[in-house]
Amino acid sequence: MISFKPLYSIMILHSIMILRRQLSLRSIILLFTFFSSLITHSQSLHLFTPEMRQAVGRQTIVMDFVERYFSDYFKKSKELREIQLADDRVFFRQGRPEDLLQLTDTIPFSITYHAADDMFTRNCYEVSWFLKEKPIVCIVFPAQYELILGHPLNEMQLTVQQGIASAPPREIAPIDAVSLQSVSDNKFVHKTEHYQLQSLTDATYYKKVNGKPKAIFDTTDIEASAANLLLGCIEGEDRRFYVEQALYDMKSTSFTTSLSHWLNFCAAQNMTLYFAVEEVREDGLKALVIARNSELGYNHLLSVILPNDFIVNPNAVLKARLNAYIPTHNVKDMFAKPAANHKKQHWQ
Repeated sequence: MISFKPLYSIMILHSIMILRRQLSLRSIILLFTFFSSLITHSQSLHLFTPEMRQAVGRQTIVMDFVERYFSDYFKKSKELREIQLADDRVFFRQGRPEDLLQLTDTIPFSITYHAADDMFTRNCYEVSWFLKEKPIVCIVFPAQYELILGHPLNEMQLTVQQGIASAPPREIAPIDAVSLQSVSDNKFVHKTEHYQLQSLTDATYYKKVNGKPKAIFDTTDIEASAANLLLGCIEGEDRRFYVEQALYDMKSTSFTTSLSHWLNFCAAQNMTLYFAVEEVREDGLKALVIARNSELGYNHLLSVILPNDFIVNPNAVLKARLNAYIPTHNVKDMFAKPAANHKKQHWQ
């Protein structure tokens, strides 16, 4: 529903009272319609109450998008509205945009995330309102972060450092021993999926101590320890994290933070982390980490160098190159087979 400020209503009534003797009934109706149009175009669309927002958790960003997007939509001309919907791939499976103005906060609604399948060519959201359990308004739009968050890539990249610094502490979920698979003598793996490459997985590794699983973090298994550290399942261990971040237009920035702050940032964005060993070097290990947000269609990609003493030295510094907010559909290109004349870049 639209929020009307009392001042605008008073202005309409006052103008009509002044002119009521000078204008015909038709002119008064046209005048009222004109003022009402100004109000509609100048006010924000409010469809969701604080109670509704609290109930849906992380999906408040979808609510924010719908209200912001259609507040802007109603301020445009009819021609520009149609272009906007087509360009952004926003469409109504049921109803039309003007029906949003008739909705109230007592009408049941739902927010559904759809992964790409035979019906939907890409990941998308569907927001619906119901009357007698039948949809009366149904909006579908891409699960695309630039559209939903309302900021282009170059602006989003500039928010990373502050986002890492301000992210709230995360919680480490306990591991159920039943979910572990044995891979060797007293070594177990907790693994649910891989991403793009068979070697790029969210697997973490454990051993049993007094019958209970404990995340591996010792010099007898360097790669498992690196995976556990970078995927965030080692409690009580933190390392300094030097980040060189690539920015739009071939620019870059650098900053130092902590691994725990980076992991907090990923958790706050509801990201799934994947790890793979890129290279075993004389001075340590080079690893690839992808943080994936499937709900908004983007990834953060890290190439991390862990020095040889990263396990035993709490003051060790991990060095990372970061490419942030990579659209999910662009990730496959990064793993395509390189051309014959491609030169591999090395960095320290």
